[in-house]
Amino acid sequence: MHILLINQAFVTTGESGGTRHAEIGRLLTDNGHDFTVITSPVSYLTGAGKGLQPDPVDLPARMKIRYAATAAGLPQGFLSRLLAFFTFMLSSLFHGLRVPRPDIVWGTSPNLFQALTAWLVARCRGTKFVLEIRDLWPDFAIGMGVLKNRWIIAASRWLEKFLCRHADEIVVNSPGFIPHIQELCSRTPILIANGSDVDLFKSDDGGKTFRARHHLNGCFVVMYTGAHGHANDLDTVLDAAEMMKEQADVRFVLVGSGKEKKRLLEQAAARYLENVLFIPPVPKNQMADVLAAADTGLAILKAIPLLLRPTRTKSLI
Repeated sequence: MHILLINQAFVTTGESGGTRHAEIGRLLTDNGHDFTVITSPVSYLTGAGKGLQPDPVDLPARMKIRYAATAAGLPQGFLSRLLAFFTFMLSSLFHGLRVPRPDIVWGTSPNLFQALTAWLVARCRGTKFVLEIRDLWPDFAIGMGVLKNRWIIAASRWLEKFLCRHADEIVVNSPGFIPHIQELCSRTPILIANGSDVDLFKSDDGGKTFRARHHLNGCFVVMYTGAHGHANDLDTVLDAAEMMKEQADVRFVLVGSGKEKKRLLEQAAARYLENVLFIPPVPKNQMADVLAAADTGLAILKAIPLLLRPTRTKSLI
């Protein structure tokens, strides 16, 4: 079977960012399937070009990557992000119509625009369309105050419903999303939850090298790794660090990047937070030593009502 994934933010384990699709793709190829990815050559974390060859060295033989032209601006402001979304939507459609005919076209959201491209490619190629929902967009964008224009909101909600109704199958990565899909289109999606390949997180030196490099020996390390975006609410971490200024042996380490990072750096400097350390994104295959250096980890999201809503449906797995 040949599966085609259209995902603007796809990353391999040799890059920084979420590797859900790379790891699922590896499982698919291990079981004899062909897996093609159409993605952007622009990093969704930094907005910089990835500088990758067509087939990175950490890919299995039956996994192929095609890079579709994309405007820079993913981690920047709203309008530049929209431009990046639309340019990828058009260029990925061109690529999707030229790859060897797939058996399944896999569209993933966010964002909905690339999922629309996947639907178009599936219909043009006469094949199945699978819609994957990884975040409830546009609801999260509305809840965080990022999306305010009522016309854009109405169009986004229409597109979300259209894609759900026209998908041959719907997949979600969280049981909390199942009631939303049921209410939206009266369908029950399949749950394929996020997971971890534990072998990727076995550190060779227990984080000693990372601690030494960043002068963290003898410190209690509170670590956050991930996107530095509006939804991640890292201002709360800076507030906590300010409250603990007098605790000389405590360090807050923030690893990653995103559209809020520049502002967070400026805030930390303005507040003289010498107990906060910002570190650039680290490839997934190097994260084991980073995480091993932590004494405790942080998982933090902005307290919007949608995230606080209790789960009403049990996991299917």
